[in-house]
Amino acid sequence: MVGLLIPKQPENRRKKRLLRDKQHHQISSIYWAIFILLVPVIAHANEPIPKTEYALLGSYCLDCHDDIERKGEVSLEELAIDWQQKERLDIWERALRMLKSGEMPPKKKRQPSTEERARLIGWLDASLSKHSPIGGTVIRRLNRREYVNSINSLLDIEYVLPDSFPIDSESHGFDNQSEALPLSGALMQSYSEVATDLAEKFFPPLRKPIEPSQSNLTAADFTYAYSSGLLIDDVMRLVSSSEAISASASWPSKFEASTTGIYRVNLELSAFNPTEGDSIICSVHAVDAVEAPGQRIDSIRLLGEFEILESSSREYSMEVLLEKGETIALRYGNSLLAEDREKLPTHVKKLFIEEPLLAAAYKQADGVVERGRIGWERLKTLMKSDLLPEPPEEESLDELVKLVTKNLRLTTEVLQYKHFEEGPALDVHKAIAFGPIELADGADDLYWKDRSSQLMASLKGKTDQAAVEEFLQEFLPRVFRRPVKKSVIDEYAAMVEAERGSSGRMEDGLHFAFRTALTSPYFLYRDFESGPLDSFDLASRLSYFLTSRPPDDELFKLARSGVLLDSSKLRDQAIRLLSKKESNTFIESFLDQWLDLAALDQLTPDKTLFPEPRKFKYGDEEKRSLITEPKLFFTEMLASNRPVVDFIDPGFTYTNESIGTHVYELTMSKTNDPKDLQRVEFEKGGRYGGILGMAGVMTATANGVDTQPVVRGVWMLENILGDPPRDPPDAVPALTPDTSKAETPREMLAAHMSDDSCAGCHKKIDPIGFVFESFDPIGRWRTHYPNLAGKSKDKSNKGLPVETDGVLPGGTILRDIRDLKTYLVNDITPFAECLSEKLLTYATGRSMNFSDRKLIGKIVDANAETEEGFKDLLLDLVDSESFRTR
Repeated sequence: MVGLLIPKQPENRRKKRLLRDKQHHQISSIYWAIFILLVPVIAHANEPIPKTEYALLGSYCLDCHDDIERKGEVSLEELAIDWQQKERLDIWERALRMLKSGEMPPKKKRQPSTEERARLIGWLDASLSKHSPIGGTVIRRLNRREYVNSINSLLDIEYVLPDSFPIDSESHGFDNQSEALPLSGALMQSYSEVATDLAEKFFPPLRKPIEPSQSNLTAADFTYAYSSGLLIDDVMRLVSSSEAISASASWPSKFEASTTGIYRVNLELSAFNPTEGDSIICSVHAVDAVEAPGQRIDSIRLLGEFEILESSSREYSMEVLLEKGETIALRYGNSLLAEDREKLPTHVKKLFIEEPLLAAAYKQADGVVERGRIGWERLKTLMKSDLLPEPPEEESLDELVKLVTKNLRLTTEVLQYKHFEEGPALDVHKAIAFGPIELADGADDLYWKDRSSQLMASLKGKTDQAAVEEFLQEFLPRVFRRPVKKSVIDEYAAMVEAERGSSGRMEDGLHFAFRTALTSPYFLYRDFESGPLDSFDLASRLSYFLTSRPPDDELFKLARSGVLLDSSKLRDQAIRLLSKKESNTFIESFLDQWLDLAALDQLTPDKTLFPEPRKFKYGDEEKRSLITEPKLFFTEMLASNRPVVDFIDPGFTYTNESIGTHVYELTMSKTNDPKDLQRVEFEKGGRYGGILGMAGVMTATANGVDTQPVVRGVWMLENILGDPPRDPPDAVPALTPDTSKAETPREMLAAHMSDDSCAGCHKKIDPIGFVFESFDPIGRWRTHYPNLAGKSKDKSNKGLPVETDGVLPGGTILRDIRDLKTYLVNDITPFAECLSEKLLTYATGRSMNFSDRKLIGKIVDANAETEEGFKDLLLDLVDSESFRTR
């Protein structure tokens, strides 16, 4: 070939290879011809490397990347490539990427000429394109989120999967990848249990009469929490009307409704030292026998009330509806003692006026005593003392009341013991629960009856056979997300008839068909056919991508007509779905996994990060702000079709007053509720703004205690630049910086750089990772590490200085995060391609291959040339061959 020079192999490499195997160091024309003849016999999938390209590899690559050296654990030594092996595809694509970027051969090695490099690049590009056709998604199972959303959309219900339902595995950073969604025996069992449970709810069996039973309950059989009640002389005494059941009520531990129905309840009650002229109200509530301790009065049903006037016990009776698993809870409904911001101060002031010694005792104790019985005993001791101060009056009394009731719970639990001893109180002597005397429908039963009626609404007035056929004709296409052949409907109809023949009830047949459909592969899986998606599979892919739900009626209608395959219709539907509230599922799910934000839910930063907790600490509202900010930001990027560069440097964000003030150092506007997130603007080019400066992202990429430059550097390469490093060699230990010693993270990483197996990756990881060291574990800006050698009140006693400067492999100098953002803004293509690849990986359920990435590159370039926004980019991806192909 004119202009193409084939250098001889270096002598040192030739000698080394001769020692190992003389047959593999020279390729003569005769040998090459024989090899080509033998290739079909040896392995039909292997494709010989052309002679010229093999010679170039030998001259410039195999010195370091043969079977002996394997630098970077990479060997390119092979006469023919098995392109069917993903490992080989990945290695050769990496080699192509290195050739294109100029990273390989290393600068210190002899370099190929421009023509030689172009020759290798052209051959690899053509080979990879040929052997990596677009598509390849394995038949794809619905993941946990898609499965339950499909059930709820299909049946118009709000079903919650049991906690025991298996969790999905992840691959390529997402939980919806086909290769990571196998069907295990445990999962199939769970599918069957859910389908049966739903069938029981929609087509319940006839209820059989249940023989009523009687539970005789003594006061000792009633349970209570810390101080909601007290067992005194075989009587359960109740004194509080706090909202929390655990702080005010008592319920029997040996009775719960065996089935939903009417129960007769007899209670033996009395009033203990009631206030003169007042009665005591016993309120009776229905509570979940298991969940009762965590319930509040506003979330449970009131069954009835009794007015108790006598101090001697008498029987009170009522018939009540209890749902299966419920029991009764008794409560002193009109008690003035309650853990309530309005009631408690009023009650305490009344007590202080009526009992000056109690006020004086609290004054002596500075308004605070120990919790519960111990606190009350201390107050009684103080009241007997001769050294009590004068009881407070007027303004000083109000101040004392304010001080005593500052801690509502503590004061309520102390005064409960006063009322246990002195009253007023409700006494529960015993109870009898008998039933069910009549079966009944509870709220749960009525809900499912209504849902069943909606599902079967169109079948009223039809014969059984006509009703079954119409039900299946309507139901099965919605379950399977595509039209169903008549032969399939006939098969299901035969199931119904066979089951009805054995039980005599059409509902039993529908029960069988219903649960069979919900465990069918055509419900649990999608993308059955290889190649371009038909209109129904395209509708499913689009809908599950943007809503995690099956196609709605409009989308299904367009799929049935076939017009969804038209680009304009597909784009219109994508825009429509993005405007629906269900698209929030896409935004939350995608961001949680792409940016690792899901870690925030379980991560609690260390308390030492908040030296002045009264000014700033990490609570529920701070956590909510960190989780919500990226989602509101992403939503605006889509809705406003902002340019992709705004992901890096937008000049705005969403945050609440606490995070905005103490993390972002912004001047926040005063709002009615400082907990609310507000949109704030600031100048571009600063420390904060964009996903790289978000507190939530910085917190998720730390561990709540300290930061590690390698972790954040790898995260950046994987999720922002789309250039993930290889896994570290097994022999290399993880880096755990300890800045309490005189050794900085940079110095500790120098050991990795001295190891050839580590240096290649760390040249990329470290400069980026160190830039992020300016952000502490919750995203605050810092110039020094904390001083861990010992706590000091002297704020000037800082730890080691944070070193953020570095040089990228291409020579770009980074001083801090602002330089990194400038670097990305100046060439947004790597980020745009990475984001696009993440979106398509999430959408298609498979990793992108070489041809997919080439296509993504073209889409990103076109988006940049026409100066379109992020929404346009997303629509281009939806309309791409990669999205439209299984």
